[in-house]
Amino acid sequence: MKNRSSHAVSLLTLLLALLMLSASAVSCADTGTGSDDTSAQATAALTEAPETSSIYDTDGYLLDKLPEKMSLGTDIALLYWSDVENPEFEITEQGGEIVEDALYTRDVRVKERLGTDIVYSSTPGNNNNNAAFTTYVQNAVKGGETLDIIAAYSMTTANISTLGLCENLLDYPVIDFSAPWWPSDLVSEATINNKLFFSSGDISTNMLYMMYTVFFNKSLIEEYGLEDPYTLVSEGRWTFEKFMEMADAVVDTAGYGTDSYIYGFNVTSDVHIDPWFYGAGLRTVSRGDGGVPVLSDSWHSEQAENAVARANAFLHSQTSTIGSPDVFLQDRSLFTMHRSVYAKNNLSGTDIDFGIAVTPKDSEEQEKYATCLAFPVSLYAICTASEHKNESATLLEALASQGYRTVTPALFEISLKTKYAMDSETGKMFDLIRETVVFDLGRLYTTAFNKRTYQIFRSAMSNATYTSYLKQYNGEAKLLKSYLDKLLSCFE
Repeated sequence: MKNRSSHAVSLLTLLLALLMLSASAVSCADTGTGSDDTSAQATAALTEAPETSSIYDTDGYLLDKLPEKMSLGTDIALLYWSDVENPEFEITEQGGEIVEDALYTRDVRVKERLGTDIVYSSTPGNNNNNAAFTTYVQNAVKGGETLDIIAAYSMTTANISTLGLCENLLDYPVIDFSAPWWPSDLVSEATINNKLFFSSGDISTNMLYMMYTVFFNKSLIEEYGLEDPYTLVSEGRWTFEKFMEMADAVVDTAGYGTDSYIYGFNVTSDVHIDPWFYGAGLRTVSRGDGGVPVLSDSWHSEQAENAVARANAFLHSQTSTIGSPDVFLQDRSLFTMHRSVYAKNNLSGTDIDFGIAVTPKDSEEQEKYATCLAFPVSLYAICTASEHKNESATLLEALASQGYRTVTPALFEISLKTKYAMDSETGKMFDLIRETVVFDLGRLYTTAFNKRTYQIFRSAMSNATYTSYLKQYNGEAKLLKSYLDKLLSCFE
């Protein structure tokens, strides 16, 4: 795998997952700043240049700027969400599963390199437990417990940051956010008032697993003489209009309701409708004068109204089905939309001849494709109560860097691209999907908006009796502005 530097750089621009908050109301507190409490030994180690003759490893992956060997002088306490959807934390032995073995190897190498140990602890913190996780952290800080790094469900970490419990990561230059293991788009979109309180990337397997992907049935493409999605994507003609045209082509409404009925599109839950919003080039928050976050004009544009009306009509026609059963797994649907981990968890044991594609564009004139990330992504933060903040920052950099060279190649090139892929084009498409991942401050901090940053769109799409999307948005516009103002006040 020589000469992989350009491939590796693109690999993480996509990552990342993303997003959000937790408690139903956002409260604000003073935010922390960088700490001077690191040991003299660790401080000296951070200033040393790594002794290497090349900036790349033997496989062509970029190396970090940390010393090859150092001693942090302390163990690091890392709290994570125990109900994480896919393995990411505390892998204590190798058991033959490719990605988990790579995670084990990463941790061993990092601990040996830094002369430290990672003291893991966990508590539930998924979408149903994010408020409890937040309370757990608050109580731990008040009680003086040792807590250095927090790694939680995206909404949860974002919520914790509004409470003043997360350090500004930009205060720690040992974390090289220009490196490919940190997604630059996430860094730029999550930064508020020059402060960044969490990040993700190659440090998190769930960033990669949560990319939304279009899966298509290759046998049905061939049977109905439809255009090749790979060609459509490469030529910039992969639009929602083309997508719906192809879906309609496989439907014979005379057989509607029978067990043999072929659908053009199915989605197992309205949760998986979110990619339609971002694929159309829409955003909830953009940057105004001086980079200040503002409500995006595209959120309440005529384009948004047209996109929602068109998609709603399609989703509630006899071409589509929303909810179970998953007819794609029954070989009875041309398209489905799901997280990339669907290939591993659902399709790997079937005989379905499938391919994958990026989310379609709104029109051929739209410059770029755009990929949405699902919410179950881990976002990492340094706790303001930590007595080892510089050391924790060093550990984050080392874990992300080593994950970039060890875990991500295993996940993509071995697990997803080879083991679970059905054709040679799948790897190229996965590259494109990760390169086109987009981030939106409104989605990252969705709880601060009472989750309206996705619910307005999702409800308009899933409601079989369509009413004006713009009318619904305009009715909430003042409230949405107040949500944003309150969020920004947390970080002044």
